[in-house]
Amino acid sequence: ASGRGGGAAKLAMERADAAAAKLLASLQPGGHPTTAQITKIFGEIGSDWPTQDRPNVTPNGKPVTGFCLGAVYVLGGVGMATSNVSLAFPNLCKSITAWVRGSLPESNFPFSSIQINYNYMARKHVDGNNIGPSFITAIGDHEGGGLWTADKYIHSTDPKDGSAVVKGGGGEAILDCRGGWHLFNGNVEHETQPVKPLPGRKDYTRVSVIVFSNSNYNRLPGYVVDEMEELGFTAQSSDGEDLPYFKRYRLDKKEFNASQNKTYMGYLVQRCVQLPAPIAPGRVAIECFGLTMNRGGGWMSFADSSASGKARVFDLEPNRTGLHVLELDASSSGKPGASGGLTLVNNFTNNKRFDTYKDEVKEVKRFADWVDKLPNGRVVLVTITDTAIAAKRPPGPELYRAFQSLGGELNMERIGYRQPFAFIGVKGSQAGSANQAMDKTKILLRLEATVLKATAGGSGKAQVSLDAATATCERTDITELMLSED
Repeated sequence: ASGRGGGAAKLAMERADAAAAKLLASLQPGGHPTTAQITKIFGEIGSDWPTQDRPNVTPNGKPVTGFCLGAVYVLGGVGMATSNVSLAFPNLCKSITAWVRGSLPESNFPFSSIQINYNYMARKHVDGNNIGPSFITAIGDHEGGGLWTADKYIHSTDPKDGSAVVKGGGGEAILDCRGGWHLFNGNVEHETQPVKPLPGRKDYTRVSVIVFSNSNYNRLPGYVVDEMEELGFTAQSSDGEDLPYFKRYRLDKKEFNASQNKTYMGYLVQRCVQLPAPIAPGRVAIECFGLTMNRGGGWMSFADSSASGKARVFDLEPNRTGLHVLELDASSSGKPGASGGLTLVNNFTNNKRFDTYKDEVKEVKRFADWVDKLPNGRVVLVTITDTAIAAKRPPGPELYRAFQSLGGELNMERIGYRQPFAFIGVKGSQAGSANQAMDKTKILLRLEATVLKATAGGSGKAQVSLDAATATCERTDITELMLSED
């Protein structure tokens, strides 16, 4: 709900709207309200805030105090609309959007919606209708009230074009929201930390403001677009096209139809001929795609230790949630200092996979315990053929610590719902030495790597690693491929 309340709340919002009208009239052309001015306007509401039904965040099962401005989804067949609060109190809405545009650290950050919360601590939850990052700040006199996030954003580069991006991988963190904006990912678990009054005070005031875009911001009725533009929002359209800012965050969850699947399977048959599993000594490979394309699928392979010039290929069944895993031994054959043969130790694929989607606690623990017991030097291949995780039941840090012990990135981005994921690593290897990739739902991933054995040390055991110079990662955009063949 976008906000409701009794007579006291309505009168309080009218006072705030009147104060906002005076504030807007006092601004110079192109001017923006300050945080102090917006704080004063919120003060007009006092403690008589409207309430919302937000079952995913309420700490006690009751409606929470706050309201949403801008684009919201309205039940009862209405669909996407401008929230009632925005239209009923337009000056309040305009003053807040003007403040946001003038104070965000990213001046070009597009937003369709603003959630405002008053004096409650949101329980752990995942936002279900956002696209891309969100910004949060908290104003008012209080202590604490930081935002715990399961995965903090970090600044990185896009592996496809080298451009600067923000992505997950920072791990758990508490963002101190008081008096400043912080970027965070609403699509991972987050919650409000305890709040208390300032020293010497009996009460506190904490108004948190979250700026974000609804995933349907570009599919709004024309009249809603007009309303939102008038109110000062910056992400609203009817054409279905994404703003450049959001293109990397849009996940196409629509499954191929029968005709598209037929075309796609024809392409896979061609790939088997043109790009077969590698047969070079020590070479391993993974090819995978997620549920939206022919219900998911792929394969994993390694060069046979018999030096027969063949690869052992393990076909992966479609529509199998969780992680498919192969464990390989590189120590029993081949010469130190070169790539050698590999032998299969364990095959956790298809019915034997780690189903981290079905039971993210039990199966993640089973995977992590298994990884922990592996001897150093074991080669591990991991991939998916549907989705590794549930959208609103993400696995905890134990999963990513296990990947890091296999050479995964220290700042490993959390695996996304229905996103293709592939990983080739070695137990006990240096963090960041694994060959790993994750991408959008319509991307076919293919990883390859060569397993090397260094000269044996004092223990007499060969040291196993991946040859970074020959590791490859192919990302094929199947949507573009299908369009090019139309």
